[in-house]
Amino acid sequence: MDLGRIERLRTSIEMRAADVAVISPGPNLRYLADMDINPYERTFMLFISKTDMAFVLPILEEEKVSRAVGGAGVPIFAYRDEEGPIAAIRSALKAVKADPSEKRLCLCTEQLHMRVKEFLMLKTLAGDFTYKNADSMMLGLRIIKDKEEFERLRNAAEIVDIGIKAARAAIKPGVTEKKVAKAIEDAMLEAGADSVPFNAVLSGPRAALPHGDTSDRVILDDEFVLCDIGAVYKGYYGDITRTIPVGRPPDKMIQAYEAVYEANIAARDAVKPGITSEALDAICRDIISSKGFGDFFIHRTGHGIGLEVHEEPYIVKGDPSRIIPGMAFTIEPGVYIPGLGGVRIEDDVLIGSRKAEVITKSPRYMR
Repeated sequence: MDLGRIERLRTSIEMRAADVAVISPGPNLRYLADMDINPYERTFMLFISKTDMAFVLPILEEEKVSRAVGGAGVPIFAYRDEEGPIAAIRSALKAVKADPSEKRLCLCTEQLHMRVKEFLMLKTLAGDFTYKNADSMMLGLRIIKDKEEFERLRNAAEIVDIGIKAARAAIKPGVTEKKVAKAIEDAMLEAGADSVPFNAVLSGPRAALPHGDTSDRVILDDEFVLCDIGAVYKGYYGDITRTIPVGRPPDKMIQAYEAVYEANIAARDAVKPGITSEALDAICRDIISSKGFGDFFIHRTGHGIGLEVHEEPYIVKGDPSRIIPGMAFTIEPGVYIPGLGGVRIEDDVLIGSRKAEVITKSPRYMR
């Protein structure tokens, strides 16, 4: 349990005049308690109030959580399958001084991570409670990384760089996308990745699909291959995209590559504390538009990385939020021309007290 993070969450609960935050298995639980739990269809909840905490969990998870909690003195309400979790939830609410029989409760629930099943259980027990978004509270905490988180992100970035190196070695005419993806995955797992959550290899016209899936397509000469790969290291994501030429791609695609490459360089040069998200996005968008490809840049310039591959901050038009020290996010301009192909160059950056650190090092220019 990270008591410092829990205390910061309690401050947020108090500021919002709420009674208790209800945390489900997922990134927020990992952030607060360093627990990676998959209860499958069973119910698992962590209740945190301004003064107390309590777990509700299936008895199958009791020993694991007891060891993780150690001497923190957090009550655990375990239930058996034949009993169900309702009585345990009722006891946990009382333990954190949030008894619905005494007052109307204000609960902070996760809109992104809480299942409808658990939300309805709370409605059954707590009745007409008001609720606030616990995800926005948690992302407000998680958006600023500490030194240990930065180090895990650096390690994850090193692993995805190794994956791209393996891709460059495997890509050649006559090889399938899936064979290249297998080489990437093997290299990243050997380099220490806990998992490979995504591994998209898209060749030729298929590279025009920003979120396409790897297929059995055979890579041909004279086209680009877009590799968007991710690795998890100790819970933290590395996310990189490189677009690799085979032979000489069509002139229009080479021009698109030059535009994306220039945008990527300009954004990496400009990123620092104080710049706004929309200003950073505009740098990429203006360059790509000036080269005639503005209509083909169809997504934001970047997204935060950490315990999730997409989290705050988002580098997007219309967001005036300023970049501040402790943030971590991607810079990934792209151009996607239907029927012809696509180009994206994506890097991960960490924001220090005075400048940004680009932690993905794989070469960006066409070899």
